[in-house]
Amino acid sequence: ITPKVVLLTGTSHKLSLEFALTLAHDPFSRFKALVTMPSLSSSEYLGDSRVLNALNRTLFVLQTDVLCEDSIRGAVREILETDGILDAIVITSNVLLTGPIETHTMEQAMQVFETNTMSVIELVKVVLPVMKKQQDGRIIVVSNQAGIMGIPFHDIYCATKFAVEGFLESIAPEALAFNI
Repeated sequence: ITPKVVLLTGTSHKLSLEFALTLAHDPFSRFKALVTMPSLSSSEYLGDSRVLNALNRTLFVLQTDVLCEDSIRGAVREILETDGILDAIVITSNVLLTGPIETHTMEQAMQVFETNTMSVIELVKVVLPVMKKQQDGRIIVVSNQAGIMGIPFHDIYCATKFAVEGFLESIAPEALAFNI
């Protein structure tokens, strides 16, 4: 069986790394988990025995900045050159900004939008044409209740998650036509 090639972003967050480790430690070796990190030395998880046991066998690290289109394109190009296919992407972009709206600067708001919204759009923008060409793929974006209902003192955060939900709803019919 050829393992499914899965790209996982946001692995500096524990939830995303757990997804990656679940795939990497699949008892039937059905997955090749590729995780993105801006810097290989930036991960505190490289000392985790579960990571070390799977590293370069079923778990691979791609030095990628998901806020940079060129970096994303380079990572996807590397995947296609190495594996010839990208079966799925799991996106877990999540930066929290809480408190009364008047306490936040526009710069803080833009940084949260950059990570939580624009990086998702950029990742989908790069991956979607690849999956369309393959006529197959899965795009999984991990979200939470903040994308479907407002939460007091989480206004900027909720706005970023609502934007992602709207983007994904809009692109879903187009993707479905290509078995994505």
